[in-house]
Amino acid sequence: MEKFKNVIEFENAITKNKRIIAKKKKSVPFILLCITMLYVVLFNFSGHKLDVFFDNQLDFIKTLSFSFVSIICLYGMFIYYSIYKLSNQSKEWNKSLYNLSKLDESIIHNHQHSL
Repeated sequence: MEKFKNVIEFENAITKNKRIIAKKKKSVPFILLCITMLYVVLFNFSGHKLDVFFDNQLDFIKTLSFSFVSIICLYGMFIYYSIYKLSNQSKEWNKSLYNLSKLDESIIHNHQHSL
């Protein structure tokens, strides 16, 4: 009975990881759109309030563009790493689940031969 409970726990955890991975992948376009919209808003807002912090308009555009590209790269690495970590965890759980089921088959097989 304990092994059956472990199998159910592994299956539930694997399913939960798959849902989390799917949500993360689904959110990527939305997050990228939000970051791009923020870039456009800041770019258009530059002529009014942000000129004080920069020597000229070109410095502002360079800084804003570098920040935009950096944020996109960092977000991409974060998503890749988190999905990679969850996928590896699911693979390990699948191996454990396989070993549990393999162990159950060998126990049943040995039990039938002993009868």
